[in-house]
Amino acid sequence: MGSSTPILPIHRTEEPALAEPGDPVMIVVGGGAIALDTAQELCALQGHRVVVLWHRDPDFTRAVEDIGAVHIAAARPDSTEALDRAGVLDAVTILALSPDDQLNLHAALLARDANPRIRIVLRQFNRTLAYKIEQNLPNCSVLSLARHSAATYAAAGVDPSCFRGLQFPERDGPLTGFATRIAESCGVGGETVAGRTHPCRRLQDRALPRHRPRGSGGAGRIW
Repeated sequence: MGSSTPILPIHRTEEPALAEPGDPVMIVVGGGAIALDTAQELCALQGHRVVVLWHRDPDFTRAVEDIGAVHIAAARPDSTEALDRAGVLDAVTILALSPDDQLNLHAALLARDANPRIRIVLRQFNRTLAYKIEQNLPNCSVLSLARHSAATYAAAGVDPSCFRGLQFPERDGPLTGFATRIAESCGVGGETVAGRTHPCRRLQDRALPRHRPRGSGGAGRIW
């Protein structure tokens, strides 16, 4: 039988950092692309050992090992026994990133019961519930994939040069778009970040100080 977990190709920008035996543990719960990509980003940092906790799957295990992390296979990733095997007692952070909101919350609460100092990063689809959890659970960040995706889709729909969008600085604040443009074409050549707001399309664009790579014709980044 083939793998039940879709494994996307890993595009590595740098080799994973080598973890030392005494490095603090970061646990990622999940078996999809978000969990794998997050583990890869954490592996690129020095000073951490990354453990990915998810169901048994040979293809997923190979993908996890390829990025420099350790896969702990468990029938129930949100169980005390599985978290113990992943090293929850000494872990500094748990990132519960599966598509199952209930599993994520259960794993996070069990981890906090076992290790009151552990930091929690939680994936939740329900924005209202996410806000309530974050308000009542100390040292916890709850992120909604739907919320962040919606902002980026909206920003890209308004401005074709946008590659990322978010509501900022509040959760329901103005839509802010991040885009790459030529500074001179936007009338901000030579401008700096301070006090500069692009007036068009209701997206907040601020110009970084100009950088002129050789042969670029004075390209600048607007974000």
